[in-house]
Amino acid sequence: TSSKRVKLLDIGTGEGNLLVEGFNREWDVTGIDIVDNRKVNAKDSEITFIKGKFLDMNFEEATYDIIYLDSVLEHVLDPKEYLLKAAKILKKGGIIYIG
Repeated sequence: TSSKRVKLLDIGTGEGNLLVEGFNREWDVTGIDIVDNRKVNAKDSEITFIKGKFLDMNFEEATYDIIYLDSVLEHVLDPKEYLLKAAKILKKGGIIYIG
């Protein structure tokens, strides 16, 4: 069932390479970025993309298996708030990748 699919949140999606990789693995992928710079293949209708600021978004707690933040925290004024929010929406035993 779809509830067993890996749920990935890519914060700071950029070109969307991770979204495409996750989608190819049949994961449930969501990307967030303040601008839409995704490549064409990252704009598949089954890939969720949210244009906006992560801290302005509302997510249910314990939703994502993987949260990916690559080249994000050094660009924000409040990295601690990003990490606290990410921790709340990460499932127990989930992974946060910070690059």
